[in-house]
Amino acid sequence: MCHCNPAERRKSDKHNDCDLAEMSRYINNLNYDEQRLVEGLEGLPHHLRVAFATACAERLLPAYTDFSERTRMGDSKELTSILERLWVDLEGDAMTSAEVEEAIAKCMTLVLPLENKPLIAGQTAAEDAGAALCYALRCRKTGDSQEAAWAGRRACEALDDFAVTAHLAETQASHAQELSTALREFLKAMGVSRAEDPLCDLQCLVEASREFIYSPPRFWPFRKRD
Repeated sequence: MCHCNPAERRKSDKHNDCDLAEMSRYINNLNYDEQRLVEGLEGLPHHLRVAFATACAERLLPAYTDFSERTRMGDSKELTSILERLWVDLEGDAMTSAEVEEAIAKCMTLVLPLENKPLIAGQTAAEDAGAALCYALRCRKTGDSQEAAWAGRRACEALDDFAVTAHLAETQASHAQELSTALREFLKAMGVSRAEDPLCDLQCLVEASREFIYSPPRFWPFRKRD
């Protein structure tokens, strides 16, 4: 666990992994405390608030990509491009104000609506991914800690739904097959390799789910994609 001195944190304008890990604690344990998260984010410089929100969007991006490729809804390449531009901005190649506005407008068109009923498998998590990126961009524009916290909320809600499924898989034997399939599909969507192993049984899937849920989000350095 990181132990950060808030006073020192406010003095520094440099990237600090400890700061970001501290903020992620408020969403990583599936116990979302928005007020405390906002207060913590207020103690960070603008670019670290954006980095936190961007990391939340990064964590959910695989769900958007998987859903978009399966359903041909949304545009995963465009959303990924916007996310990567935001990471590059955080590395020092600053976006202009016009770029930020354009990215926000484009991102809003890529958020998948939840109006159709019943929802398609994976649609909620995909919508969370798009929304989290929009919040990150709005945080980039305004520096508002609340925008970053809303990105954190989307990450927490997506993982919380997943955690409920994992819990039910352990406790509801009559629906084991259905829940096992749901876990495997979610893990595949999030890029967890163990889900591809046909020998990974229900208990294996539950363990893999917990490892993913409680693993720290990726922050830095910018991760180039294949």
